[in-house]
Amino acid sequence: MAPRILVIGNEVATVQKVSRFCLAWSADVLPMYGPLTAAAVEPFAPDLIVVCLPYPDLPALEQPCLYWSEAGGSRADLDNQLRPYF
Repeated sequence: MAPRILVIGNEVATVQKVSRFCLAWSADVLPMYGPLTAAAVEPFAPDLIVVCLPYPDLPALEQPCLYWSEAGGSRADLDNQLRPYF
């Protein structure tokens, strides 16, 4: 079963790019833009949340989170961080 990944960020282009990376791993992906709340996360029940930085005021979440920055990260970096979830 493919993991469910929530990709959250403020920059639409970055969220879409990271979502495509996750889809290449055959994950179920939900891109989300703007503020994140625990209530918004609950229905999707993600196995992992990828936070595209910069992202202000991230609430405390139960799911594991990866933090990715386009300024300091590459596709290979993200692939290495995603690998344990597949």
